[in-house]
Amino acid sequence: MATNNKINITEVAKMVKGNNISEEIENLFSGRGAIILCKKGWCKLQLYGDTITVSKGRVLVLFPWELVSFVEQSPGFKFEMLIYDNDLFHESCIHIEGAIFHELRHDRFCKNVTDFETIISKAFDVLWEFYNKNTEECFRYLLVLQLKSIFAGYAELSREEASKKGEKIIKSPRVQELFSIFMTLVAQHCKHKKDVQFYADKMNISDKYLVVITKSITKKPPKVIIGHYVALYLRHELRTTNKTIGELSMEYGFSELNGVTIFFRKKFGVTPTEFRKRFNK
Repeated sequence: MATNNKINITEVAKMVKGNNISEEIENLFSGRGAIILCKKGWCKLQLYGDTITVSKGRVLVLFPWELVSFVEQSPGFKFEMLIYDNDLFHESCIHIEGAIFHELRHDRFCKNVTDFETIISKAFDVLWEFYNKNTEECFRYLLVLQLKSIFAGYAELSREEASKKGEKIIKSPRVQELFSIFMTLVAQHCKHKKDVQFYADKMNISDKYLVVITKSITKKPPKVIIGHYVALYLRHELRTTNKTIGELSMEYGFSELNGVTIFFRKKFGVTPTEFRKRFNK
C-alpha cells in the first residue's frame, strides 16, 4: 500500500518521504518547486512535455511554476522530497538567482557536481532532525539557510568542475529572469489568455523574442508551454472538482462545448470523462 510521511511547514514548504510520488507531483503546478531524491527504483515524469526518468540515487530539481506531471513509477519505488513555494525559493536565492536558474535548468539531475546526491541526502537528514526540535518560525529560517546553501553550493561546485574540464560557462541572467516572468504570467492568465502576443505585450517584448527565450530554456515555443499549462489545470480540475465538461469549456474560453474534450484527448490520449472515471476508481 502506498504511503507517504509528510511534514507541512506552514503554507510555504513541506517535506515528504514515501513510495507514492504521483499526488505530490500533480500538486506542484500551483507555483511550487521541489528537490527530489530517489532512494529506490525509479519514476518517470513529464517536464515541458518531455519524459524524464529519475532513478535510484538521482537528484532532480524543479523550479516553481514549471510544467511537470507524473507518468509512472516502478514497484518498490521510494523517495524523499522537499517542496517549497515561489516566495521561499526567491528568498533562498537572493543575489544568486540568475546563476541558479542557468546552472540547474541545464543540469536537472545535478550530474555536474560529483556525489551531489550525498549532499542532498545529508541536507534532508538535517531538515528532518531540526523540524522535530524547533518552532515553526525557527524552522522556516533554517530551511531558507539550508536551501541557500544547497543552491549556492551547487552553482559554485558546478562552475569549479566545469572550469577544471575546460568548459565554457555561459551566463544569461536576463533571459532567465524573463522566462521566470513568462511562467508566472502563464500560471495567472492561461485559463483565459492563450495568445502568445498577450504575454509578449505584458512583458514589453516582441512575440518573436519570447519564442527565443522559451526555446533557449525548454526547447519549446511559448504556445506549447501555454497549452501544457492549460492541460495541467484542466487535469487538476477534473481530479478535484465536480465541474461538468461544458462548464470547464466555458471557464477556459473554448469556443465550443466539446472544446475541452478535443483538447484534453489530444494532450493525454483519453477524454476528460474517461480520465475522471479512471481517477475515481
